[in-house]
Amino acid sequence: MTLEFPSIHEKKLPGDIKIVWPTVKLKDTETLYRITGSLVGLAVGDALGASVEFRPQQYLAAYPVTDMVAGGTWGLQAGQWTDDTSMALCLASSLITQKDFNPYDQMVRYKWWYKHGGPDSAGNGALMRLAPVPLFFYRKPAVAVDLSGQSARLTHGDDVAFDACRYYGALIVAAVKGDSKESLISNEFYNCHQKWFGSKPLHDDVVRIARGSFKQPGGYKDGIRGKGHIVLALEAALWAFWSTDTFEKGALNAVNLGDDTDTTAAIYGQLAVVDGPTRLIQM
Repeated sequence: MTLEFPSIHEKKLPGDIKIVWPTVKLKDTETLYRITGSLVGLAVGDALGASVEFRPQQYLAAYPVTDMVAGGTWGLQAGQWTDDTSMALCLASSLITQKDFNPYDQMVRYKWWYKHGGPDSAGNGALMRLAPVPLFFYRKPAVAVDLSGQSARLTHGDDVAFDACRYYGALIVAAVKGDSKESLISNEFYNCHQKWFGSKPLHDDVVRIARGSFKQPGGYKDGIRGKGHIVLALEAALWAFWSTDTFEKGALNAVNLGDDTDTTAAIYGQLAVVDGPTRLIQM
């Protein structure tokens, strides 16, 4: 698979980026599908939650989301994504065009998108756009994990954001490499992958999540919140991943937590590499 990205000089929106499948048969199609599934999962989660962004959980308990719909908070078309996917595409565009991690180029693309983008152009978030980094560098897990954290530094200076992205980047790398869902949600995942994190221990708030704080059967009733803070967002996305056995159910669970619905579901969707990426791509 190749992605037709515009050059840095072309004025095209992220939605103009097109996926072109290879004409020759690839040897490692499983990895290709996992990578594609992660990106598609991000966009699907984003679009699913877009129409009810900022709606409280009480509203969604009464009127739960069951499919993509038009209108709502931003008046978007059904299936239309928001800033979450747009920023991820800017990041992916930079990685492939530069063939490396270039913070300056990434910021140029974010700035251009912010100036020329469509509705909902003002938001940003470190986790919601993360997937392109661990997907691009997955062959070198320690590099992928470190750069996942560095990608957060461009817009989020807090150490918690840095470490939340390192941890989630590690999960995405492991998923692309074929780790099972049981391994990804294990309370020992962090301990078992210490080499990937080097000499920099995770922030205590992230360690708490890594040790299973997201495993709350009652979801919202047990304190899981789809809020804008990165720790709560990470916990909510992993709860949605842990709570169901299919991508579709997990995405709906993420959205129906309420509040920052599109971002919670977009973060969750990046782990779609485990729960049926082939089905997602076909859809």
